[in-house]
Amino acid sequence: MTIRTRSRDEPGFTANTKRYQNGNPTHSFDTQMLGSSEGMTDTVSAKFHTRSMQGEVINNPMSYVKTSVKSTGGGIFDVIQSGQHYEVKGAGSMTTALATLLGNSQGFYSVPPTPPSSQADWSRQQAMGNLDRSPYAFAEDIAEWRQMLTFMKSPFASMRNLSKEFENYKQWSMRKRALTHAKAIANAWTEYQFAFLPLVRSANDLLESFSSKDNPSKRKTARGKAEWSGQKTDSFRQSNAYVFSSSASTEETWRSGILYELTNPSQGWRDKYGLRFKDIPETLWAVMPYSFMVDRVSNFSQALRGVVGFLDPNVKILAGWSTQKKSTFKSRSFTDYDYSAGVTYKNIQPDLDVKETFEYNRSVWDPSISDAIPIVDLPNLVDSSTKIADLAALILQRIR
Repeated sequence: MTIRTRSRDEPGFTANTKRYQNGNPTHSFDTQMLGSSEGMTDTVSAKFHTRSMQGEVINNPMSYVKTSVKSTGGGIFDVIQSGQHYEVKGAGSMTTALATLLGNSQGFYSVPPTPPSSQADWSRQQAMGNLDRSPYAFAEDIAEWRQMLTFMKSPFASMRNLSKEFENYKQWSMRKRALTHAKAIANAWTEYQFAFLPLVRSANDLLESFSSKDNPSKRKTARGKAEWSGQKTDSFRQSNAYVFSSSASTEETWRSGILYELTNPSQGWRDKYGLRFKDIPETLWAVMPYSFMVDRVSNFSQALRGVVGFLDPNVKILAGWSTQKKSTFKSRSFTDYDYSAGVTYKNIQPDLDVKETFEYNRSVWDPSISDAIPIVDLPNLVDSSTKIADLAALILQRIR
């Protein structure tokens, strides 16, 4: 194997912007309007394609980074102050020219948000949980068949009961009756969310399973994915007069994979429908009260699957890897000259400077049982309106 490093620069082009005082040029700025640079480090494996076709597993790291800058240009700074006429204009970037004039040519950019460090761990735990996972999971449905039959007797009973509540209590805003109505709504929501919707999903899965084809291949890949994005805006003031606005954003995606081999790749009905002996631990956890809420904070179901799959002697792990795609974007723009003393005329027409960075990193990962340990993520409990409604309904149901 040979480590190879390559780079490429695109110089792009520059354009000129000048500063004028009373019509006379006092400063000249050649500003970068477009440009980029790329760099890659990877590994060259001799006879890669031939060896891969013969079944050899080749798993190497690599990294790639591309940075680019661009500017719209054409901004105008036109101010008359204390009888003096100041202008900054031209085909180049007015924002860059003023930043350079203020002694900070690369300043006034927001710092892009930083993704949580647990992103890679999330993707790896998910990949571990997908080791030899059944395409369908009906063990929990079978374990709760009595509750399912009870619900199917009258699937819309909660909605009917809710309507009766509103008929009986016309003035439900009264304090002593508000709780009754709130609990009625909570009952209807929980029955819909945790009984009706799972039943519909199970029915769809069952119908889909009849037409799906089995995949008895010996080698398979378990995959995991974690995504994150964030953004922010800032305002910078220089010399108590020059105002710059900036925004920044970050998007990051981690993907992890495990290439594994099954010593017995035959696909029976127990393997297809999640009714194997190895599916029992996850089923026992799933039928415990409020286990689904625990999984939103720390995915214990996924961890159980990962541990069981990792310890299964029929599963032979051949290789593991993690990839990171990360894009950062930041922009700046001169937006205002906020200095009123002596200013009799002001015309500000902003332009925009942009910097972007794209990173791709691939690392070799050696999966271990510690990668299946649940990760705590408290914000995930209420990170959507549906989850907030679920939590509120469950709390109201418990109020006596």
